[in-house]
Amino acid sequence: MQTEQCRHRQTTPKELHLKVYFGVALVSALAVGCGGVEPSPGAPEVLGMNPQAISSSFNGCTFTTSVPGRVAPSIYPEWNEDVRATGSIQCDTAGSYNVLHNLQVWNAQWQSWDGYHFWDPTIYSLAAGSAMNFENRNWLEPFCYRASMAIQKFDANHTLIWTSPTIYSGAVDLGQACPAGTCVPTTCAELGKNCGSVSDGCGGTSSCGTCATGTTCGGGGTANVCGTAPALTLTATGRAGEKVTSTPAGLSVNVGTTGTAGFSAGTSVKLTASNGRSAIWSGACSSAGAKTASCTFTLNAASSVTANIQ
Repeated sequence: MQTEQCRHRQTTPKELHLKVYFGVALVSALAVGCGGVEPSPGAPEVLGMNPQAISSSFNGCTFTTSVPGRVAPSIYPEWNEDVRATGSIQCDTAGSYNVLHNLQVWNAQWQSWDGYHFWDPTIYSLAAGSAMNFENRNWLEPFCYRASMAIQKFDANHTLIWTSPTIYSGAVDLGQACPAGTCVPTTCAELGKNCGSVSDGCGGTSSCGTCATGTTCGGGGTANVCGTAPALTLTATGRAGEKVTSTPAGLSVNVGTTGTAGFSAGTSVKLTASNGRSAIWSGACSSAGAKTASCTFTLNAASSVTANIQ
């Protein structure tokens, strides 16, 4: 029997058996760590690829993970059984991708899900439309299990481009009863979110991924949704030597010139003439011909403003 510390997965598991299938090709890896424990009794339930699958799509990729199941052991027969969850990834565009797949166990003491086995963090080169199937397994301990999965894309230099939202499988009793009324986390897709972290409705948070280059999280005005910040184009005319600045900062435009800056949609932008001067404002922020020292408006889309400093 292993120690309680190991039972609650504070250390690395003893064996991690990984298989990746590219058509008929097979790659296996082995990691070493913590000692074993007697598995729960009962006949193995051998599961096929992606049974009871949970799927999601992100940036042209579809990824899937299964509910963990009991299977016959693949390394040491004396362990009697393994726990296994399968998965797959398929993307519309070729590139370098990583799979973040984790078998998790319910920690009754702390009322939380603990990491149990992380899948190999290798970066794989995938062809467009070509599926990669894999399995994540270890020797079975009597726990309540679930699987989590996310994917990442990298450029040619292995610099991270984006991370997808995390999906979670349902919980399954493989020797320890799952808590009554186990909360099923709300997914990012169900919330309509695709970046940053959001409440999962179960007292935790879900990582909804990162945004592709050229967009920012919340940039379009919706929290936790990737978008492009609308641009404000400001032209200053009139009295030479003066300028117009913005609050929030971003624009400082001298008379006779034009400047552009992006602000998150829904931002209240205040434009102010220098040295206490008044200006006649027109465009998205208009003073209707009156002379005022500043002009304030809410930027919701690409807009332009002209300030004629008096």
